[in-house]
Amino acid sequence: MNLLKILFLLLFLSNIAFSQTNYYEYKYDEAGNRISRQYIKIKTKINLQEDSLLIDSLYNDSIIAKEDMDVYKDNIGDKEISIFPNPTKGKLRVEVSNIEDGDIIILKVFDLQGREIYSNEKLSNYDIDLSNYENGVYLLDIILNNEKSYWKIV
Repeated sequence: MNLLKILFLLLFLSNIAFSQTNYYEYKYDEAGNRISRQYIKIKTKINLQEDSLLIDSLYNDSIIAKEDMDVYKDNIGDKEISIFPNPTKGKLRVEVSNIEDGDIIILKVFDLQGREIYSNEKLSNYDIDLSNYENGVYLLDIILNNEKSYWKIV
């Protein structure tokens, strides 16, 4: 009887360990054709090694290593845009590389009803605080010198 309980417990725990939910993100052109599909892998590992790049106080006052997060990247011209973490717990980081004088970068976040809930214009790195809004899906528009990049934020 005890062996049966142990086997049931092992079977139950192994199912929980492999039941993480992952997502796919799709991008479409203006005609509605799908132009890309990106697999979004969710990680929960926290790394506290001294030699890793640590980001603290941005993510619920805990220390999270950037290399343990999935960083999503896109290019607009020669500029690389990085967004992490996504899904977020309220704080989102947007980094833009190779910024030059005269570059105009505008970030806008919309809810699914199309209402603008955030707008900002800065130089290269942004911290977007969405913790005052309900959990859900939001749309992030990044406008860089009149070119746009669209993101789904969870």
